[in-house]
Amino acid sequence: MKIFTDIDLDGFGCGIVAKLAFGEQASIAYCSYRNLNQRVEAFVNNPENDREELYITDLAVNSDIEKKLVERNKSGKHIRVIDHHVTAKHFQQYEWGLVRPEYEDGRMTCATSLFFDYLFEQKLIEENQAAMEFIELVRQYDTWEWDANDNKAAKRLNDLFYILNREQLEAEILERIQEHPEGFFFTETEDMILNLEEQKINRYILSKSKQLVQTSVDEFNIGIVHAEQHVSELGNALHLQYPHLDMVALVNVGSKKIGFRTIHEHVNVAEFALRFGGGGHPKASGADLTEMAFEKFVINVFDTPPLRNETGR
Repeated sequence: MKIFTDIDLDGFGCGIVAKLAFGEQASIAYCSYRNLNQRVEAFVNNPENDREELYITDLAVNSDIEKKLVERNKSGKHIRVIDHHVTAKHFQQYEWGLVRPEYEDGRMTCATSLFFDYLFEQKLIEENQAAMEFIELVRQYDTWEWDANDNKAAKRLNDLFYILNREQLEAEILERIQEHPEGFFFTETEDMILNLEEQKINRYILSKSKQLVQTSVDEFNIGIVHAEQHVSELGNALHLQYPHLDMVALVNVGSKKIGFRTIHEHVNVAEFALRFGGGGHPKASGADLTEMAFEKFVINVFDTPPLRNETGR
């Protein structure tokens, strides 16, 4: 089987679930919005993959590739799209599309939890306590519930994901879940590393708060900062510090990505990200740093005097 999934913790969680269900038969391609369509197109155009099971999780292909998936399904070839972003809800019209932003009890979903639920219903994977605890940590971090629940273990899992090599972490987590099914845990070494990382992140947020520039982009008052790491935590922390802003934009010129974060109910950054070919959640989204986005969030910002913020900074 082949799975195309996102490069973040939720995408990684989907990879873990695939390995638990299919073992070494699972071939996982971690993708960004920039290369997803090209890689999926190459896969579906190759006749050698006609009998392969195809899963796309946590990412949405464009309309052209969507049409190719429709044709793939009509010709009797396997396809399953599993997503939780509201910007992917149009895939729900297909029998092979599963898009569910929240559970019936009101909890927000993530791709990892939806993928596991689907495979469990199909009797392709078995429950164990460690796997369920791991999936819940991924879900709480991806939906930002960890902050409201003060579930620091979810945040620490995401920190560990960015500290360790992906292949190394995948092997260690799979071994931990399979050999210690009674519950998920961090090792003493991991705890030591994570304590040091927490101190580093706090220093990073402090330094970036001094670099934030406030300006107008379209109809929004936005705080813009260049950020290469810890995007979700940084965006949330900065917006709490500057709540009068509509959102915070986090620009990474090196990776050509931009993230958007908001703490407000009346601002939907998923819809805002669509203007730049991106998507995501109402309070957390992202997009490629296209030429238009680069002009709005980099060039225009430094050609125009920034707005003075309400705290006088």
